[in-house]
Amino acid sequence: RADPLDKVKQMIEQLVVRLKDQANAETTKKAWCDAELKTNKATLEEKGDAASSLEAEIDQLEAQISKLEEDTGSLSTELTDLDSSLTKATELRAKEKETNEATVKEAKAGQEAVAKAISVLKEFYAKAALLQTSDFSRLEAETTAGEAASTKEHDAFVEESKITKAEKSKEVEHKTSTKHEKTSELINLKADLEGTQKELAAAESYYEKLKPDCLDAGPSYAEQKARREEEMKDLKEALEMLEAAA
Repeated sequence: RADPLDKVKQMIEQLVVRLKDQANAETTKKAWCDAELKTNKATLEEKGDAASSLEAEIDQLEAQISKLEEDTGSLSTELTDLDSSLTKATELRAKEKETNEATVKEAKAGQEAVAKAISVLKEFYAKAALLQTSDFSRLEAETTAGEAASTKEHDAFVEESKITKAEKSKEVEHKTSTKHEKTSELINLKADLEGTQKELAAAESYYEKLKPDCLDAGPSYAEQKARREEEMKDLKEALEMLEAAA
């Protein structure tokens, strides 16, 4: 006949083995949770920092592109105004030249008319004719000098305007090229940000999956370990008592 105490001892030993197996399983699980949580935390920090950095770069690039667009628009307006000023100045110069040429022509005709009058009325109108001739000569000289000065001034304005136009056109070309480069860079950065945000979202989703088993699983690992060790201690004491009684 089997000893009842042997059966109890066997049950206690089985409980001890089961507790040891549970302890080993929980230790393995804790090690896995610790490793996964550590890796997940590092990923969250890395992807979070990367996303913040990319967002800052994107904001800066967008501001630079906006400024380039503003500058290019202002330069284009200045070029349009410069062309308009050149056109108006050229038209005014042409009208002024036409007027001056007509004045010079009239002055020369006046001088010729006075010269003919002098030859016909030498004695009677000689003095008055000479005065008249002097007036026409002065008018021709002043008009010719004025025309030369206006031509010189206009030519200088045209030359300066051409230089300014070339400089501003070059600046527009450079800013437009820079804008295209930065726009391309912006597209790439936005694509990088989208990819990083997806990776960040995946890491956040994985963290939520880890929480039930690794963070919200009731008593902590330390508490469970202490309780199990206490249970095993009690069982071992009970087993020793039974063995002593046998």
